[in-house]
Amino acid sequence: MGFVVGINHFRIGRLVAEALTAEAFKDSGHHVVDLEVIPSFDGSSEEMRAWLIFSMVEEAQAAREEAPALEERARAVLAKRGYPAEALPSFRLYFTSVPEIEAGGGRFYYFR
Repeated sequence: MGFVVGINHFRIGRLVAEALTAEAFKDSGHHVVDLEVIPSFDGSSEEMRAWLIFSMVEEAQAAREEAPALEERARAVLAKRGYPAEALPSFRLYFTSVPEIEAGGGRFYYFR
């Protein structure tokens, strides 16, 4: 009998998507317009990554320059929401923009 993925398999990925909203970064001076979460296929919380998406390339570049502070902010938000503490150090945050995604062939191709 094969392995069946249940509704809770990607619960940590859903937690990240629900927690890292534009509101979580509002007072940081960065205007996030979207988020892409790439959960681990095995459902674990280790090595999870997320991209904050901005409307302009310049906004994404400004966020990249503040990456350590924004990543720490994201980890703090996730910790408060119940993200497993042992996996927080492996969580990574990346930054991109709508024009970069479009130039990369759209969401499907950009985030592969």
